[in-house]
Amino acid sequence: QNERLVQANSLPYIELNNNRSLGEAGSEEKPRVFFSAINPGVGPAEIRSVQVSVDGRPVRSARELVEACCGPLRSPIGNSTLNGRMIQSGQEVRYLDLPVTPQSQPLAEALFNAFLSERVKATVCYCSVFDECWQLNSGNDTRPERVQQCTAAEPQYRD
Repeated sequence: QNERLVQANSLPYIELNNNRSLGEAGSEEKPRVFFSAINPGVGPAEIRSVQVSVDGRPVRSARELVEACCGPLRSPIGNSTLNGRMIQSGQEVRYLDLPVTPQSQPLAEALFNAFLSERVKATVCYCSVFDECWQLNSGNDTRPERVQQCTAAEPQYRD
């Protein structure tokens, strides 16, 4: 009984988000489009595999994702590694972050819309500290699905 209570109080819960920030007047926050993984669960999540695809074709990096989806990337893009990362409870990791400038505006809009229309999809497999694992697919109203273990389909998204 006590062991199950400890496990329940250690469960991670990963959510995949896509966001468009317009930047607040008077703040240092600049307009941007970003994709992130957040853990609103109560325990840490160890990310064991990540696959991102555009129109069903896997990509390896943020640059490859943007160019496969929406056209040539001519501005800097921020990225962070999800694969192999431990995401603490309450922590958010942006795995793609595109600042919106007059030059990147059309590309940023196309990228945001590609995620909304599910042309861009992400699959993340993660485990708790007790080796309980779940797989999550981006999309509308998806919940993580319990799996025996995480298998890393190639190619993995490494950014």
